[in-house]
Amino acid sequence: MTIEKAIKQYLASEHSTSLDNQLKRYSKLSSIETAINYACYGLLLDDKSIPQKDKDGESIYSDHYWNQYVQGFYGRKKLEYLSWIKSYIVSLKDEKKELISVKTFDELYDIVNIITKSHKGFGDLYSYDVTLRVCANLNKPQTELVYLQRGAKDGYKILFPKDTKIPRKVKKTKFEKLTNKFEPLSAYKIENLLCVAIQEGWI
Repeated sequence: MTIEKAIKQYLASEHSTSLDNQLKRYSKLSSIETAINYACYGLLLDDKSIPQKDKDGESIYSDHYWNQYVQGFYGRKKLEYLSWIKSYIVSLKDEKKELISVKTFDELYDIVNIITKSHKGFGDLYSYDVTLRVCANLNKPQTELVYLQRGAKDGYKILFPKDTKIPRKVKKTKFEKLTNKFEPLSAYKIENLLCVAIQEGWI
């Protein structure tokens, strides 16, 4: 499949609309603390905002609830991840003033990524996903750079096979020079497209 067809397929898929809806819902969360909680636990908010209590009346902020969530999502062998996430959340909330004061996604990412590197079990993709959602909650401008990690990096390699050194992030215009079909897409949608295209075998 050509990249033009992959872009068309992506824009017609739920992957594209789902990401926009997620960020829209994050922008409506009541506080940055809530956004940090949800983002760090990888809650997509695909269908609707998670209620303050689950069906059994358990507070979503209780250890019991999160223990159930992480166990269900990551499996019993990865319950240790719960303690890692909780520690990460504490560190990120300690930077609340700095997070609020930044003007751009890229400044926000730099703060988040420093925390990521100081905690066990997290990488660049985690930094990116958390930043994307917290940025939406703070109503900061999203990045004009396409961040490359994991699936996005693999997609980049296919589109630009002559690039022997893969950058950590690249200007959106590089993709637009490849084909004008990229022009309507935001940088974060291009990142998502690259991941999805690899996952779905479109490129």
